Amino acid sequence: MIINGQTTSAEIFTDNIEQSALEWITELCYHPAMEGVPIVQMPDVHAGSSCNVGTAYPIGMYVNPDHVGVDIGCTISMHRLSCNVNPEDYLLLDHRIRETIPTGTDICPKNSLNEKELFRFLNAQYQKARSAAPDLINEVPRIDGCFITDFCRRIKLQEGIFYKSLGSLGGGNHFIEYGEDSESGGGWLTIHCGSRNLGVKVAGHWRNIAQNPKRAKYIGYLWGDSLRGYLSDMIIAQAYALYNHQIIRDRIFTILRKLCKAKCVESIFAIHNYIAVTDDRPMLRKGAIDASEGRKVAIPFNMRDGIAICTGKGNGQWFNTAPHGAGRIMSRAQAKKQISMNEFKESMTGIYSSSVCAGTLDESPMAYKPTGEILELIRPTVEVIAMIKPKLNIKDNGE
Repeated sequence: MIINGQTTSAEIFTDNIEQSALEWITELCYHPAMEGVPIVQMPDVHAGSSCNVGTAYPIGMYVNPDHVGVDIGCTISMHRLSCNVNPEDYLLLDHRIRETIPTGTDICPKNSLNEKELFRFLNAQYQKARSAAPDLINEVPRIDGCFITDFCRRIKLQEGIFYKSLGSLGGGNHFIEYGEDSESGGGWLTIHCGSRNLGVKVAGHWRNIAQNPKRAKYIGYLWGDSLRGYLSDMIIAQAYALYNHQIIRDRIFTILRKLCKAKCVESIFAIHNYIAVTDDRPMLRKGAIDASEGRKVAIPFNMRDGIAICTGKGNGQWFNTAPHGAGRIMSRAQAKKQISMNEFKESMTGIYSSSVCAGTLDESPMAYKPTGEILELIRPTVEVIAMIKPKLNIKDNGE
């Protein structure tokens, strides 16, 4: 399906798109800030709070920070285990992970980070982005404790929260999962989380600037110095989210080593709310992932059906992009009204989860598009090489 507007066009790689999402993308194709910027919509496309989830386009002169959203740098990471977890240990593993990794709005009780390692990582990621796009990313002094103090003050984030949020999962559709390859039987740890409250504050800071009425017909968008400022802060949030994944991974593998002597032998990272300034042409992806040729990616479907490990095909028509999941067919409110607890529990038969409860009813498999539909539609952009079936699933219980 192709939408032709006054300023640009959008190609939608599915016919299964809700009316509100169709209206949003149609309106975007008439916006003056999108002049000449082609847009694609992934097969999992659905309406988000301020942008369709499953959107990708190469950025032009203007960027709306709401198109990336508040969970900047949100990522699916997968980590292959050297040995499998015994099903008899699922209860203990669930308990140990919940003891170690805060969920929902909870954060770590104290800052136990190696701050030198954190600053080294943030600096390396920032300089990588600046080297790739010096016209888009500001030069900054070395990222250290003083820099973070000023940064947090500017975006109105408590500095303690900046540090203590690292190592925490968050709520909603964020999860930790142990699964096994449906063919080889090999075990995988999967983590879905993002930049926590840092991303919220960065997005809010730049949204307030973009919403200045003086911006007239370009209200909501950033350009020039303000765009560079946003992109620079966004890179820090993306790096922060990636570091959060590494901390959570390392802490869980500490548990796994004691439980079954498992080590991490491979990692895959698929970021899906970001602007890829290191691409040949900087690409905005909201609920969409980089599927460049040969790149290993992970596409989760729901709590029951698991995750596809794929390799990208580098399809230029898709802007080297793939969907980040199955996509919702019910809003959270609809799911809680239309899906019963009995249906939810039955759908999760055979999967150990202490998260099957009223607080996660909106995350039940029936709230998402059918897995088979998505697998068929993504064939032009990725090749599925493995399906990881969930054995243990952990979410914030939302209660």
